[in-house]
Amino acid sequence: MRYERYPLDPDWRPPARMMAEAPILNDWEILAEGEDLHLRGVVLNSKDPRFPDGAQLTTGVIQALDESEGWAIGYQGGYRLGAPRNGGYDA
Repeated sequence: MRYERYPLDPDWRPPARMMAEAPILNDWEILAEGEDLHLRGVVLNSKDPRFPDGAQLTTGVIQALDESEGWAIGYQGGYRLGAPRNGGYDA
């Protein structure tokens, strides 16, 4: 599944450097709140002290997501997607 809150060039990808430093979300699922999508999952490699490895995290509004390529972009930055919960999309 590929999702874009606003239209992007079909070839657009997040910058490699951004994604190399991005936290990983495992056991993630998509949450729909009206027109907004969020991700909830278990975070690894977070630079934010509020979210140590193994903490559950719910993201802000997701701007773009590509499940097959394993990335999501929100207002706070990017996320690398690990294994989804129950196939991922529950919205």
